[in-house]
Amino acid sequence: MAHTLTFNDPNYTTNRVITDIDWSPQINELFLASYSQNDEGSIKDHVGLVLLWNPTLKNRPEFYCFCQSAVTSAAFYPFSSPTILGGCYNGQILMWDIRVKSMPVQRSGISADAHKYPVCGLSVIGTQIANNIVSFSNDGMLCMWDIKKFNKPTKMSRLSAVRSVRQSAKPTVASALNRSSLRA
Repeated sequence: MAHTLTFNDPNYTTNRVITDIDWSPQINELFLASYSQNDEGSIKDHVGLVLLWNPTLKNRPEFYCFCQSAVTSAAFYPFSSPTILGGCYNGQILMWDIRVKSMPVQRSGISADAHKYPVCGLSVIGTQIANNIVSFSNDGMLCMWDIKKFNKPTKMSRLSAVRSVRQSAKPTVASALNRSSLRA
C-alpha cells in the first residue's frame, strides 16, 4: 500500500473544509489551501485561514495567513513569491505578504463599488510589468483590480447566462424536412 501524506494542523484545520488549492508558480513543492470557517470553533478562532504547505515539513504548515472573513478563494501572486491573494465570503479581496506578517497587508473595501457576495474565484492575468487581478462573485459580478490600488476595482462587469432564442413560429425548410421524416 502506498504511503499518503496528510496535511493537517489540529489547532486550525479541525472542522474546516478546504475551499481552494493553488500550487506556487515559483517553488515547486509549495502549495496553499484556503479553509472555510470553523462553525464549531471558539470566538477567538480566526475566521479566515490560508495555510502554506510544503511536503518536506511533515508536521506543520510553512506559513499561516489569517483574516476576519472566511476565505473562499486563494492564489499565489505569480510575480512575487511571498505574495498571497485571497477572496472572502464578505466580498473583499485580500493580499498577504508572508515576509511581513500573517494578517493581510492590503484589502479591498466593502462598498457598492466592489463585490457584495462571496468571491468564488480569482486569478492574475497579464505579465510581470502589466497585470491585474480578476475576481468574480456568486452573483455574477466580475471585477478587475490593480494590485497597487485595492480601494476599488478598476473595472466591473456583470456576467449573465446566454438564453437561447426560441425558434420562430414560421416553419423553415429544415423544420419541415424534420417533421416530414418523423411521419414516414
